[in-house]
Amino acid sequence: MLYLVVALACEAKPITRLLGLVRDNDVSNPAVFAGDDCILVVSGVGKARAAAATAFILTRYGARGPGVVANIGVCGATGNPHEIGQLLVPPRFTGIVTQA
Repeated sequence: MLYLVVALACEAKPITRLLGLVRDNDVSNPAVFAGDDCILVVSGVGKARAAAATAFILTRYGARGPGVVANIGVCGATGNPHEIGQLLVPPRFTGIVTQA
């Protein structure tokens, strides 16, 4: 099972189309989209919302089996040699919590 967490609806839209996910109308907030092998949740912006949405989908849908959780999003940059649509994987994560 693939569990996807995105912050914004605009990030969810192409993924739901590509994977054929449909809205779970039993859940109003957060927005959840489901398929046979994938659950996607629109968490809202921020670490706390992402964590809460992740806990929600794992609690509600985790019985479907073990899987992978991925947080996917868009980013912007200026003056960098990256192509539009290029996959960027940071070598490390930093933040207030990690202090790394």
